[in-house]
Amino acid sequence: MAAIVELNYFNSYWIKRIATGDLCRTITANDSSGNEQNYEVTNNEPTFTWPGPINDGDAEIVPGLPTDSICSSLEAGSPSFMNQNYYLEESRIRGGYNNTSTDLGVKAYLNEKNPLQKERSNALIYSGLFNSNTNFNATNSFPAGDSITKAVNPANGSVQKLYAEDTNLIIFQEDKVSRALIDKDAIYSAEGGGSITSSNLVIGQIVPYVGDYGISNNPESFAVYGYRKYFTDVNRNAVMRLSRDGLTEISNYGMVDYFRDSLSTFTLNPNPKVTSIPITNVNIREDNTTLVLNNINNLNLIDVGSVITIDTGGGNVTSVGVVVSIASNKTGYGGTIPNASQMVVKSDNTLPALSSGDVLNFVSKTKPRILGGWDIYTKQYHLSLQTGDSYWSTQNQNTFNTLAFDESVLGWTSFFSYNPSFMSSLKNSFYSTNQGSLYKHNVDTGSNREVFYGIRTPAEVTFVFNPQPDLSKNFLTMSYEGTNGWECTSMVSEAQSPTARYSGGYDFNNFSTYVDTISPIKSYIEGAYDSTPTSIGGPLYGTSIAVPPIYRNGFDRKENYYVASIKSNSPTRPKEIQFLGVNTNEQSAGIKANFATVTFRTDGSTQVGGMKELFAVSTTFSRSGF
Repeated sequence: MAAIVELNYFNSYWIKRIATGDLCRTITANDSSGNEQNYEVTNNEPTFTWPGPINDGDAEIVPGLPTDSICSSLEAGSPSFMNQNYYLEESRIRGGYNNTSTDLGVKAYLNEKNPLQKERSNALIYSGLFNSNTNFNATNSFPAGDSITKAVNPANGSVQKLYAEDTNLIIFQEDKVSRALIDKDAIYSAEGGGSITSSNLVIGQIVPYVGDYGISNNPESFAVYGYRKYFTDVNRNAVMRLSRDGLTEISNYGMVDYFRDSLSTFTLNPNPKVTSIPITNVNIREDNTTLVLNNINNLNLIDVGSVITIDTGGGNVTSVGVVVSIASNKTGYGGTIPNASQMVVKSDNTLPALSSGDVLNFVSKTKPRILGGWDIYTKQYHLSLQTGDSYWSTQNQNTFNTLAFDESVLGWTSFFSYNPSFMSSLKNSFYSTNQGSLYKHNVDTGSNREVFYGIRTPAEVTFVFNPQPDLSKNFLTMSYEGTNGWECTSMVSEAQSPTARYSGGYDFNNFSTYVDTISPIKSYIEGAYDSTPTSIGGPLYGTSIAVPPIYRNGFDRKENYYVASIKSNSPTRPKEIQFLGVNTNEQSAGIKANFATVTFRTDGSTQVGGMKELFAVSTTFSRSGF
């Protein structure tokens, strides 16, 4: 007679390799000395895929892990590649060393007569449990007869992020943040009071936090430390903190205008980016899924996820695949090949043969990223607003702004010059990644300050001189207390109200706005010069000083203060007195202003990469007699 046997379903785990470098090829390129050499490199061509042991007759073959190099080099010290990708499905309940693991077993399959896909972006579903005592694992079991779903209000958008905290589940929707009770429920009395009781429900009552805030479509902005959670709400131009006191707009701490202007532009670009590649620069490998693009000089051209289309003319455009991976021989990705300019693109579909006259297009819609991370070393929330639309984007300061929020001062303390693709803390250190490389922050070697990802960016401090705000002043001198190596790059007065341009008469169709500026004030080292006669090549400036006495054309040191005169660099305004015999662009000392915006920057000569401190900056002024 037939019997009903209860099956214990187990997850199965595997390691899968896609070998892309077993076939090698030889290229001819110039080495660092300009001599032509032969280099053996990988084809960047997938040759086989294996999901586990391979049966070869009666023998079971387990392919080995990759070595340091696949291709043997034809020249000592020449570059080689290891283009093998490994995918590992975890066998542990939480990914981590020595965490509880499960036994390997068969995968559970469900055969339905009418397998219809349903997408509920506002609903949660939970599986069976893992019993560590019996090693019974039902985490891939979803009984259709049980009530295992829980939905939130669809009016608040889709669920973007889940975070488990103690016995609560924090649910981040586009326009709402809620808390779901786990293995417990709330009971309310007739008077409205509530109490928590145990329940056999896995997901209990969902309680929304006060305030119409959500995480929008940027779950990557989430970061957590202790009981504080940080994220951004682009729909409301706000940076949020979720803590014991509920939701707080931390963007209001001195930065409300900045985030209002910055976050308002972070939307999906409705106009797709189309990159066209000449057919003459394209080869299709033997597997018919890999494109080799030759003579590619700009790595910002193509994004993973781009739709591959072929335009055969006459408006006939056919979609043939999607970009699933990109590899390059460019410096910084897998090594350096001299004079090599190839990009290898892998498609998810078989590509048709290309004909002369066809146009190969890569079409992608880009979404700016708002990346968040917690720096456990400095106890700050780092937020990177990235408008660059490609993984290959460089450290172009115009494509990103990275800044930090400090709870100890309840304010945004600094902008940074690094553009991360991921940020996280481990133990007491803060790490970030960029273009596939891992970097450790806050490591002081004595000469690596101002350096991120190998790129040095001088530190800048911008502030405002505004003594006696109601007084029109003439700023005469400037001094600072701090270490050597600071220069004043700019000092700009407030903008005058638009005035009709004057040229023998007033033109009321042409208005001008005037500001006063100064000539940059060099640092103590770079502003120094000697008295060498010009006949023998002098005077010499900065680090090339040879003959005393030494003079200063920038900051000079007096009683451990660095002082300098302020010299105007503004042209004469209409009806303004001009002093005879004085250069038009350096007509007088000082600038006239009610207030002035000043920028200090570290120079490029004084202990580059060393510590620089700036304690205080002051100015002397007189009342304007204008």
